[in-house]
Amino acid sequence: MTPVAIYARYSTDKQDARSIDDQLRRCREYAKHHDQEVVAEFTDAATSGAHTERINLRRMLDVATATKRPPFKAVIVDDLSRLSRDLGDTWRIIFTDLVTVDIRVIDASTGMASDANGARTMFAAMAMVNDTFLQLVRHETHRGLQGRAIAGFSTGGSLYGFTTFEEENPTDREHPRKMWAIDETEAEVVRRIYRMFDQGSHGYRAIADALNREGVPAPRNNGRGGKHGGGWGHSSVRAILMNEKYIGRWRWNATKWVRVPGRRARRQLQRPESEHVVREYPELAITDRGTWDRIQEKLGRRKERGTHGDALRIGQRTYMLSGLLRCGVWRPDVGERSEGQQRRSLRVVRVHGACVARRFDLPEHHDDQREEADRRLPRLREARSPDAPQRDEAARRRVQRTRGHEDHDRPRRSRAEAQGCGGTGRKRDAPDGRDAGRPPPPASAGG
Repeated sequence: MTPVAIYARYSTDKQDARSIDDQLRRCREYAKHHDQEVVAEFTDAATSGAHTERINLRRMLDVATATKRPPFKAVIVDDLSRLSRDLGDTWRIIFTDLVTVDIRVIDASTGMASDANGARTMFAAMAMVNDTFLQLVRHETHRGLQGRAIAGFSTGGSLYGFTTFEEENPTDREHPRKMWAIDETEAEVVRRIYRMFDQGSHGYRAIADALNREGVPAPRNNGRGGKHGGGWGHSSVRAILMNEKYIGRWRWNATKWVRVPGRRARRQLQRPESEHVVREYPELAITDRGTWDRIQEKLGRRKERGTHGDALRIGQRTYMLSGLLRCGVWRPDVGERSEGQQRRSLRVVRVHGACVARRFDLPEHHDDQREEADRRLPRLREARSPDAPQRDEAARRRVQRTRGHEDHDRPRRSRAEAQGCGGTGRKRDAPDGRDAGRPPPPASAGG
């Protein structure tokens, strides 16, 4: 008898869980009538077929491809849509993942196997039908939500500061629509956030810290806030400050979600302005328009400066090639590891396009790299503006002072040894006895 596996799935928790049992029963009957032995059964309950990140589907594929001799020679499904409703995923699972280990897929409803003559055409047509059904469901769902948004009803989800209630006398009593209303307790917290930021004395993190200290319940997660129950976070404060629903302007269909192929993850994309559904509801405004305008102007200035974090934080300077270049000597993107696998870090000081590195607990053999960095600096200075050398010299002195403090932790060496090898990272002494990397001392008053 040919060993086979069975895969069954149903889509949502609103469907009958007995669907799994029915699928397994029909697949077992098919296997029995075709002299096949069921050696494994894989089921995914209440899981969409629009993606392949399903626990038991992945387990089935792992078992099938783990060895050169898989434990089964075929996978039976009640119909092809149970395997996947996405056209690309269906083709990849059947004709890429499983065919490479000589496992065929059998549709018990039609009796078609993936290795039969004309199977690719038949399976492609069936997969296109399943994919078309999926797109049709998405379109119908989107159209229904659009009608609710236009009529002023909730389209789902939750929003801090608001609550929902069912409409009176619904036309469809089995599926009543919901309307938005202000939750005064949470709305007062929202107003407080707007006041604190508008006064200019608190940034995102400061506001979040103040709310956490007072034990104010955070949005979602049963009042604990965040994915890990950490209370208020700066991102939650920022989202509240930028949400125009708090001034009574409700916008729907501004974005859309596109699923990443083969995964459950989705990517958010912006829709054209012409597709947005915008409605004004003054009775749902929590803050006034003047406060909103001042805060948005402040957020706009912060965005132009490229700042993040607290409101009073100074903007970070960026350069044209920031984040794109790595020093050929120091490579700060690579960490050092000692024998005990304790990570050592490298920090880089930027000197107007040049790179002067500072070491933190680095071994002796890095001295030659410091000399290499010092050797390259003159060539780098040639391509810079005329007013840069004064700033560079000040930066170099700061770096040398830092090295001097760090050298206290290193074993002292003889003066002759230091002059001979430049172990502290300085250049060899000049002929007149002064350090070439250090400016000459000022002349005395007597000349």
